[in-house]
Amino acid sequence: MGNWSKAALTAMTETLLKCRAEGKSLADTAKAIDAAYPFGEREHHPYKVWLRERKLFFAQHGLPMNGRNKTDKEQIDDLITMMGAKRGWKTA
Repeated sequence: MGNWSKAALTAMTETLLKCRAEGKSLADTAKAIDAAYPFGEREHHPYKVWLRERKLFFAQHGLPMNGRNKTDKEQIDDLITMMGAKRGWKTA
């Protein structure tokens, strides 16, 4: 594991622990982790490393991901919810 990865995981882990201690929701925790980006500008190699580590970290800890970064299960759940709403299904 490289230095960029270690720094990214350290920032994410510290933020996750802080948010859990404060009782924040998963969505708020995800936002806080994104705000804890430690490398200045979001560009070049450090940002690519951050995104790779973020994807793995979020999946590992059950944090919500947006857009194309959603897990397969999240995408399927969204599709079922959308289809059900169009058909008038009541979802839990």
